Amino acid sequence: RMGQGSHFWFTAVLAPGQDSLQAPPAPHWPDLNGLRVLLAEDNPVNQEVAVELLRDVGAQVDVVDNGIEAVAHARERHYDLILMDMQMPGMDGLSATREIRLLAEHARTPILAMTANAFGDDRQACLNAGMDDHLAKPVDPELLYAMLKRWLPVRPTGPGGPPAGEAARAEPA
Repeated sequence: RMGQGSHFWFTAVLAPGQDSLQAPPAPHWPDLNGLRVLLAEDNPVNQEVAVELLRDVGAQVDVVDNGIEAVAHARERHYDLILMDMQMPGMDGLSATREIRLLAEHARTPILAMTANAFGDDRQACLNAGMDDHLAKPVDPELLYAMLKRWLPVRPTGPGGPPAGEAARAEPA
């Protein structure tokens, strides 16, 4: 009838929604909920990719774009892991790592180099500066997650599990 409106209805079966840019965490991905990561990287695209990958697994990420800021942040707060670009303006990743290693709080914090050249002299320079491992750029998500599982603190697994904060150290292959 005129002036009284109409009623419509339909039935639809829909799949659960999902952000098209983020896949759900896979069982073999690390659980970084509550862990703080410092990302020292001067390239905005590399920053965006790394931050997205880290936040997808629950990490709290602080981003700086040079070694001077990385050292300043490390002086101010605790980090469970530091991802350090090798080539940055002001202070490169090697110099920043040497400075951070002098801080009692971060003498044993895992520091992973992010470098376009992860072979030969660059790799040895990373290790000599006090870095624990290296990750080639562009960052492969599966390799990043495997490396995070290798170097990040072990989570308690219940009664008799390892104490929180103990680092899971694997010998380099």
